[in-house]
Amino acid sequence: MNILKQHWEKILLAAVVVIALIVVAISFTSGSESGSFEKAKNADLIKDSSLLIGYKESIKLSGSEVPDKLSPNSFLHKDLQYCPKCKKLQPKYSRICPECGTTVDYKKDADGDGMDNKWEQKYGLDWTNPNDANEDADKDGITNVAEYKLNSNPKDPSDPNIILDDYTLLKVYRPSRPVMLMKASKVSIQLKYKGKTKFTKEGQKITDGTTPVYEIGTVTFKKVGKWNSMVSATQYIDKSEVAMTEIKTGTPFTLIVGETNYYDYVEAEIMAKKDGAKPVVIRKNDVIDLPKYKEKAKVESLDENEKSCTFDVKGRKYKAKAK
Repeated sequence: MNILKQHWEKILLAAVVVIALIVVAISFTSGSESGSFEKAKNADLIKDSSLLIGYKESIKLSGSEVPDKLSPNSFLHKDLQYCPKCKKLQPKYSRICPECGTTVDYKKDADGDGMDNKWEQKYGLDWTNPNDANEDADKDGITNVAEYKLNSNPKDPSDPNIILDDYTLLKVYRPSRPVMLMKASKVSIQLKYKGKTKFTKEGQKITDGTTPVYEIGTVTFKKVGKWNSMVSATQYIDKSEVAMTEIKTGTPFTLIVGETNYYDYVEAEIMAKKDGAKPVVIRKNDVIDLPKYKEKAKVESLDENEKSCTFDVKGRKYKAKAK
């Protein structure tokens, strides 16, 4: 007893050292077990894998780089993937989902809906949901899977351009009347109609065969002065006018000597993409058939400068430019 009392401090220190050695031995044994985990087993052990810390632990044990934060897009993160069943993120090496226990078998088209995973990801579709194949994300009458086959944007109602799938726009132009004033005098009026010269007078009609086409009105004689620097003098050009009326429509217009008279509207020529098709003239408010999509398109506007047409199909706008 006397010895214990005399050396109690040394005995206590030895006991502390022994306990410390035991703790170190246990920690080394535990570390060895942690390092021996296999990747598949490791993933299975993560029960709360929706938490970032769970993924960090899993990836650490696999020897991979620890991500700072989870990305919602598995294609943007080399260490993560989605489960096709529960749709939760999991370590990319998982073959059994740690969330729901599903055996993971990833293919090019994970949900088997006919659309590649990466294409669905690109346009924000659900690549783990086969039901979205027959949905119409942009409400253009074309299903998502059909847009995939057409390589068009399923979120853009103007893509694909269903007008250009059925037709080629050849040209957009302002048509001119086939009649021109060549010369006017108090005796007669010289016109050219469809390449043929005709001499007529006020009040008479121009006919196409036996069909009256234009009625001739009053002549106004005019001359316009233009400075000619070559001769240092003003030269006067005949710009006489004659009032005309288009008999079929009752539309009045004016012919000026030497000038082409254009209509006040724009028209276009289109041609169907089928054998034996011929060009067809279209104007504003005309309607054309779209056989491929079983729709009808209305000509909403024509732009002479841009050489384009805008069509309306059930409120959806499609623009086409001439070749």
